[in-house]
Formats: sequence, C-alpha cells, structure tokens
Amino acid sequence: MFLRKIVTKKNGREYVYVKLIENYREDGKVKQRVLANLGSIENLSPGRLDYLINSLRKLQNELVPRSNEQNLILPPKGKVTRILEELKRIDFEGFINQLLADNKFRTLVESMIVKSILAAEYSGPIQNVCKQMGLIEASGLDFYKVVKKLGETASREVLNKMPLYLKYKREKNHNPIIVCVFDGVFKGISFDGMIKDIDSMLSYEKDLCLIIAYELNGTALDYEYVEERSQIKSQLDRLLTRIEQHSTNKVVVMDLLKSLDDLKEGCLLAHQVEEVPKQISKELVKESIHFYNNAWYFSTITYQPISKSKMKEIQAGLARVSAGLENIKADIILGKLTKGNFIRKRADAVIKDNGCQNIVNYHFDEATQNLLYVINEQELQEKIRSKIVLTWKVKGEQLEQEVIRKLNGISVFTDRFSIIRDQLRIPPMSIYVDYHYSPEIISGHIQLEIINQLIARRTGLSWRGGEALEKLP
Repeated sequence: MFLRKIVTKKNGREYVYVKLIENYREDGKVKQRVLANLGSIENLSPGRLDYLINSLRKLQNELVPRSNEQNLILPPKGKVTRILEELKRIDFEGFINQLLADNKFRTLVESMIVKSILAAEYSGPIQNVCKQMGLIEASGLDFYKVVKKLGETASREVLNKMPLYLKYKREKNHNPIIVCVFDGVFKGISFDGMIKDIDSMLSYEKDLCLIIAYELNGTALDYEYVEERSQIKSQLDRLLTRIEQHSTNKVVVMDLLKSLDDLKEGCLLAHQVEEVPKQISKELVKESIHFYNNAWYFSTITYQPISKSKMKEIQAGLARVSAGLENIKADIILGKLTKGNFIRKRADAVIKDNGCQNIVNYHFDEATQNLLYVINEQELQEKIRSKIVLTWKVKGEQLEQEVIRKLNGISVFTDRFSIIRDQLRIPPMSIYVDYHYSPEIISGHIQLEIINQLIARRTGLSWRGGEALEKLP
C-alpha cells in the first residue's frame, strides 16, 4: 500500500487529491485499486498529516503489537560477560567507589557501558534497552543522574586518571602523547511543546571545542571541552598538567583550530600547513619527515565527509532499502511470504540492488516470522567519509627528530569524537533543553565515550565514536 497524488481537471481548474492505493495481482497481471480517498491536498495541513501519522502508528500497534523487546536483538551473553570481566580486571569498581560507594550506582554505570558498546544503534530510552538486555531495571532519571555525576569536576578528576594509569603506570612506553584541539558537536533531543513519543522529538545540537589526548594508536586518554574558543588555552593547560602527573612522555599538541601561539614548557605545538614549501613538497608526498627553515614538517591522515551529492546517493539507497524491506515485512504479515530462503533472497536482492551491502544487516526469525534490520554504523561511517592528508610543522631543533618521526603518517582520530551523541535517549527534564543538557551532562557523555572506547579496545569489541558496530546474527 502507498499514498499517491491524483490530479484531475474540471472546468479548467486543477484539483489534487491524495488516495491510498494497493497493488494486487489478477490473471497474472499486477493491477491497482483505490482503498481510500484522503481528500483534497489543500485540506492536508502539516498538523493534519501529523495527526494521521500518529493515528496510523497507534492502529499499527493495536494490529501488530510491537515493543523494544521484539525489536532488540540481544547480543551474545559472552560479549556482555567479556566487558564486565574487563571492568573488574582494570579495577573499575575501585575508581567508581571513589565517586560513590553504592552498588546500584556502579551497576548503572556498567550497564551504560555495555549498552553503549553493544547496542548503541537502538534509539529507545536507555532504561528500556538495559532492561531488555537483562542488565538492570532503573528509571530514566536514575541514568540521567549517573551521567551527570560522571561529568562533575570531582568525578572527572578521578576517572581521567584511569586510562593514563593503566597505560603509563604499568607499561613503560616512550611514544609521544598527542593532544588534538578540534571542533565537535553534541547531538541530543528536544521537543516542540508536548512530548508524544521519542520519534516525535526534534534534534538538538550544541557546538563544542574538544581537547582530547590520544595514544598513537588512537586510544583516548583524557579530555576537556569548552563552548567558547577563548577558553581553550586555560582548559588545555589543565589537561597538560594532569598528563604531567602520570607520564614523562613528550606531548605534541595538534591545533586544528589555529587558536594557539604557545604552550607550557616541554610541549611541542604542531600547526597545520596550508602551503607546503616547494623545496620539500615532493619528499613529503613519500611520507617522510623533513627539517626545513628551523621547523620539522611531517604528514598525518585524517578524514572528512564526502560530497553532498554522494551523501544524497547513499541516503537515497538506504531509503529504498528501508522501503523494500518494509514491503517484504508487509508480505510476511499478509502471509504472502512464508519460506525463509525466499525471504532472505528477496532481502539480499533489495540490499544489493541499492548498493547497501554490509551497510544494512537483517535477521529473519522463522519462529516468530519477524524480519528485523539495522544499519551497520561502522560501514556507513566508512562510506560517508574520505581520507585526506594533512601537513604539519613543529618549530624546534633536531633533538626532536625521533618524536616527529613517530608522528609521521599516523591517523588523526578527531572523527571518532567529533560527534558526541546522547546515549540516554530520554525526554528532556525541562522545556529548557540547555538546562537538560547542562555542562555536566555533556561532559558525562564524553566521559562515557572515553571509557567505552578504552573497554572496547581492550576486549576487542568494535567501537567508533559512540556507534555500536555489532552485526546481527
């Protein structure tokens, strides 16, 4: 079934109607018939369309009961166990107990970590997802308070020690620490007056300046963030001071915002080069470092979004796949499709014909006759970004050659934190959304991403900037 605009002319005037059409087969031919006339398009205001959509959604829930439990495909228990065991191995409880010696608080934090790593693609409220995963039963307000606690200054001073402690207390490592200064955005949800459901909420965005310390392999170690560029220098100094307390490794600050002129003594400041000197441009293409005019030049790799036209092609492909899979689901409900092999062949064809292999994963449960599908965010991220090479220069003497050599050719991992997403997905506590997303809440989400990435890397599970990459069975 689908909606179609029907244009008719009468007495020289054009009339446009909206009708509900159904395809059917008769004598081996596909024909169409009108199931309902929704009236003139002039009478279908945005408000009426919203009402119609909500009514259809309500009717669908009555005819085909759905819940988060049906839509959520539980990850293997072994993966959940692996995360929880790793948290014990790094004495996560010891760090958490410094914040609040409460078993429920610790379980809430651990549940958020498991959910964020293994089930981030499920956009429902976190309390529903965690309950379905068998992690904990708690209210949305409980999770909100926990994230706020994680983002408080006192909590951060405890938790920010964890990655540095694990890396540099137990391992002797002489690689430089990279601190990237770059633009980011926090994405959450808001509403336009009355909350009807999660899907009816509007997107909320806040621009940030992020300051994140990384290992050479891209593991985030510590962070600060500000909303005004004038605050970057003071917050960067705080971050550098914390690093000095745990490590004697050389720190290189890569300023993507071109906002810094000097640093604390002992730290190297790398500026992006807009135009490479002709004398060394050919050599840099070969990914070698060069000392020229009292400065070291080297190259790194970073990523940027693809063109808008290519982005639209991917979006259109995903839309067509969604429509095709929904049609298959409709045929399953009507009993037109029952055999699993045939259903899978049709689903595979829909995905392949639209160039979405590996981007869209589906699972058909023959017992319940349910067809479920999700977007593989890792593959999608790879599709929507392109690799670019940046050239940098660091003023200094040849004594820094070994440090610079280790930086040459590495990836600058800003794309993994450039978008911080709200993992709670609970309705705003107040109509004043900036109050709901207070600095402590935003900071708490960044802190959660730092912990998620640390645990995901140590357990070998997938992670990229708050996006779960687990494939369906």
